[in-house]
Amino acid sequence: MSKGCHRKQRQRSSLLLTACIFFALAFFASPIFVSEVQAAGWYNASWQYRKQITIDNTKVSGTANLTNFPILINRTDIEWKDTVNGGKVGQPDGGDILFTKSDGITKLDHEIEKYVDSTGELVAWVNIDSLLYDTDTGIYIYYGNADAADQWNIEGTWDSNYTMVQHLHETSGTHYDSTSNNHDGTPIGSLNQNETGKINGADDFDGSDDVITTGVATSEFFSASTKTISAWLQSTGTSPVETAAYDGQAIISCERAYWGIFRASIGGDDRIWIYNWDEDENEGKIGITYNNDEWLYVTLVHNGGNLYAYKNGALVGSIASGDTDDITNNLVIGKNYYATVFFEGDIDETRTSNFARSGDWITTEYNNQSSPSTFYSVGPEETNAAPNAPTLVSPANGSNTNDDTPTLSANYSDPDAGDIGATNYRISSSSLVDCNNNTNIVASGTSAETSTNNEATTWTPGSSIGSDVTYYWCAQNDDGALTSSWTSIGNFILDSTAPSVPGIPAATIGTNLTSQDWTWTASTDAGSGVSQYLWRVDGGSSGSTTSPAVTTNLAEGEWKFYVKAEDNAGNQSAESSSLLAVFESSINKITIDCSVPVVYVAVGANVSNPQLDLTPLTSVSGELLEANLNCELRLKTVLPTAVVGVDVPAGIVISGPISNWSDKVIVPPTTTTTTNTALLPAGASTSLAVIIGHRTVPLNTTKGIRVFMEEQAGKKVGYISNNVFTEITSTCTDDSQATGDALSAGGNCKIDSGSDLIIWAKHFSDYITYDLAQSSAVSSSDTSSSAPGCGDQAPGAKAPWLYGAIPQDGSSILLYFTPSDNPVNKYVLEYGTKPGDYSYGVQDMGLNSRGQMTFLVKSLAPNTTYYFRVRGGNGCATGPWSNEISAKTKGFIAFNQLEITQSELESQPVEESCQTYTVKSGDSLWLIAKNLLGDGNRYKEIIEQNKDKYSSLETSTALQTGWELKINCPSSAKASEGAAEKPEQQQGYDVKVKVVDTNKKPIEGAKVTIHSKIQETTTNKDGVAEFKNVEAGDHRVLIAYKNFEGEQSVNLTGDVKEFDLNVTVQQKAISLSPLAYGIIGIMGLIIIVLAVLLNKLWNTRK
Repeated sequence: MSKGCHRKQRQRSSLLLTACIFFALAFFASPIFVSEVQAAGWYNASWQYRKQITIDNTKVSGTANLTNFPILINRTDIEWKDTVNGGKVGQPDGGDILFTKSDGITKLDHEIEKYVDSTGELVAWVNIDSLLYDTDTGIYIYYGNADAADQWNIEGTWDSNYTMVQHLHETSGTHYDSTSNNHDGTPIGSLNQNETGKINGADDFDGSDDVITTGVATSEFFSASTKTISAWLQSTGTSPVETAAYDGQAIISCERAYWGIFRASIGGDDRIWIYNWDEDENEGKIGITYNNDEWLYVTLVHNGGNLYAYKNGALVGSIASGDTDDITNNLVIGKNYYATVFFEGDIDETRTSNFARSGDWITTEYNNQSSPSTFYSVGPEETNAAPNAPTLVSPANGSNTNDDTPTLSANYSDPDAGDIGATNYRISSSSLVDCNNNTNIVASGTSAETSTNNEATTWTPGSSIGSDVTYYWCAQNDDGALTSSWTSIGNFILDSTAPSVPGIPAATIGTNLTSQDWTWTASTDAGSGVSQYLWRVDGGSSGSTTSPAVTTNLAEGEWKFYVKAEDNAGNQSAESSSLLAVFESSINKITIDCSVPVVYVAVGANVSNPQLDLTPLTSVSGELLEANLNCELRLKTVLPTAVVGVDVPAGIVISGPISNWSDKVIVPPTTTTTTNTALLPAGASTSLAVIIGHRTVPLNTTKGIRVFMEEQAGKKVGYISNNVFTEITSTCTDDSQATGDALSAGGNCKIDSGSDLIIWAKHFSDYITYDLAQSSAVSSSDTSSSAPGCGDQAPGAKAPWLYGAIPQDGSSILLYFTPSDNPVNKYVLEYGTKPGDYSYGVQDMGLNSRGQMTFLVKSLAPNTTYYFRVRGGNGCATGPWSNEISAKTKGFIAFNQLEITQSELESQPVEESCQTYTVKSGDSLWLIAKNLLGDGNRYKEIIEQNKDKYSSLETSTALQTGWELKINCPSSAKASEGAAEKPEQQQGYDVKVKVVDTNKKPIEGAKVTIHSKIQETTTNKDGVAEFKNVEAGDHRVLIAYKNFEGEQSVNLTGDVKEFDLNVTVQQKAISLSPLAYGIIGIMGLIIIVLAVLLNKLWNTRK
């Protein structure tokens, strides 16, 4: 191999290695962006053709964009001939020509000064809203729409600072002003209006009698201090010799020559003069050299007490000149009325502005108007493309609907992104539908136009297409000029039959009366199938469920529950309903009218004198008052020692003597203390005594009622009626309504059901279960406590304290919190990405065996802040929520990370202050002591401080709701001694942060920063950093050591002196998330493949 080949091989390897290294560095240094390159949108499908015009930014003067700049398009293009002459323009006057921005959609205002349909010559002015100085500006010219209205907007082409624009292209008559000011010009004399100009047409002034008058005072064009005047001119003949500029030939001026552009030879200098006579009667003039028969672009700018002269876009001089002395004279072109001198030569494109145009503006005007062909370039012709075939959106293929005039939807798209189009639709009831040939079609139509590409269109048939069959449909996009192909066939099922009505909703209620589990018999549907059940509560909540069950949390009150079924086509059944009444404390009565099939009544242990009013159902029959119930009653009472229930069937008649049962009420199972125990057998020990039905009146029933007595199986049972105790000895054959109904009038029987006792009877009575002392069948044994469930009370009032949150990586955060009050067998977590908005949750985080509770929340998004809260719960209820705390997950890649592996936050209590506590329902001395004194075992201190006021505390720990207890209050003597001492008020917390490594060795010299109000210090030799007066709430603790950093979130709250935060850390040089590892693996594979391909390419070329 030659030396040259060796050198090339080395160069190839070096290039390959360099490319790989660069590729890898670029990946880690910058995020990866994937962009889609898409052609500019199409303005409207009715325009068949367009060309892109690109403006050369090097021809735009200055270092800033020019706003609302009118550019000149001056070009002859054979494709711009009209269609009669073999071109593409749709109208002979060019009325269908329009211009847009580079997006191909946003229209730009333009004026056509000249259009020749036979040659394709176009002279037009286009307002560019932002002409770029550092990047080429692109625009589009559209044409080819014979039916379009005229597209130009002449006045909109010129910004509001222009006060007159006369192109002087009219070959006879009035010269029209293109602005909205109507400052038109009237030719006078033998003016030749058919001269060839610099841009288009021009006027030839003969120097003897030619002039254009406006009849409008100068003050209508600009102010005395600020003005811009420009014109293209080509002088001929001899310049007059004068002593002052205002005596020369006026190109554009006012009748008294106080300002203007003049031609004169003064003192031997033959010049075009830029002139202004100011209020101090000073003549300000600047001369511009010129040559006869040579077009010259001249601009006068007067602003800020200075006069500026521009020749061919370049500043040639400036001079101080005050406000113009007089601006009341009319503006004229071509004549000096003051000296009666006429201009000799050609004038084209005269403009005035009430604004001082910049030098960059004037230079760019000259570059554009002097050489349009180099100012911009014109691209090849583009043709409007047909739209894409639509994507069928809805109804989804194979879906169900109950609408016999279904709304069809498809996605409109077009390669020309800006096209406005519509979609054609066809529906058939036959699978043999042929959309292309329009066969077997039952309905068809077209959607309204869509104004946005990639937007769904819709169409609805005007009348029914039928029902309960499978339909087939197709669609075609139409942009107004071209159509797509028809799509493949979609199908949907039209189902108009509703599912069956769900069964009557049944409520199951545990010891927590405000939590209800509802179930019902599932509906059936022979068509599309049941999709969901829709439930609601009058005056309460509502929702949906896919299974025939739902849980509600209805508070004390009277609630009607409704449920209906919905099938996959959207058909809904009629509603099924039942009534629930919850008596917990303040409500104790409900009127039963049987407006629903089943009434559920749940009564709490603390309800006084609960009643069910049967007045709407009662009638008199001889000496009896009868209540005819055509609905079921399901009565349940949670007593202090047991749960008792009564089921009353529909169709039952309850009767009692009218003389005694005048209140027409019955009572659900209620504890009785009036039982005459002397009536019971000797040696009887009462287990449970309840009244069911009425407190004094014996009530009989025509059907059996079912009495449920919890945990009373195996006990003796009887009832008292008319002061006589009768033991129930008959055993029921089974636990069924048929058995109860088969009882004789006033009869009864009993049967055990597990550990519970069931009584079937045809009367309401005072029922008692009891044990006999001599019975040897009763035994007892110690039982271990079970996990909290619905037989336990709700969790205590103390909420967990969520005091720490530490990001572990890009997808997980470790939470630290304290336990809540028992009984608790689980913890519930809610979290989200906004404060107070919790979109995610964990229903059971379990329990930790130690006091410090932790939980690792996984599957989080990287580099995202989350907000968390927790609460305890058991099978009965959930406790109060903790405080909210936030933390931010780490990014994909972290360098020099100081990882916090363990964190414990301990509070140091302060001396409790004297306070008064009002006892609430459910309170106990131990619970109050734990919540207010930090230790439940200190309840004896509360007894000692309150026994004088509440003497029962000396013998009993029972509390009464409403008692006002003194907590942590000294005796009166001690109180008087310390009355003069004012306790120091705590303004904030003292916080100690101890930092140790994984071997529990203190870390000295670590910088610790605590936010929100920033405090910063360094750990001492014991690894401790101390902070004073730290405010309550959430804080971020940042720990930095040897260029490694780590942070965690903590929450400070409570009546304590100080917090001790113990943090264990370890150093990690780099940390990558699993996603980062995956991306690195993919990039490595790409680099290897690239190397192989380059090697093969090199070997092939050899």
